[in-house]
Amino acid sequence: MGGEDKRSHEVVIELPADLITDPPRDPIVDLFVSDGWIHVTTEFLGIDEKSIQVQLKDRSLVIHATGGADIHTREIWLPVAVEKGEIKKRYKNGVLEVALRQRPS
Repeated sequence: MGGEDKRSHEVVIELPADLITDPPRDPIVDLFVSDGWIHVTTEFLGIDEKSIQVQLKDRSLVIHATGGADIHTREIWLPVAVEKGEIKKRYKNGVLEVALRQRPS
């Protein structure tokens, strides 16, 4: 039974360089606590500002945004408890700034 194994054929296709992109990276996040507020700054380049949703989930800040065909979701653990009704956000030049009032201890 010396037949040829036809399942072992390998096909290699060269893709044009403009179709190969770097994998997406997580956006940079800065977080600091000052004067009773938690300040979170993160980059979201190419995002439609109207698509940005910011919400609290337990002790995490969840940011969801879309830009073109991309969907971005980021969950950031908060080092202290915050007031649920005190969220301020600002988006300018691809940078999202969120301020959350710290819950009194």
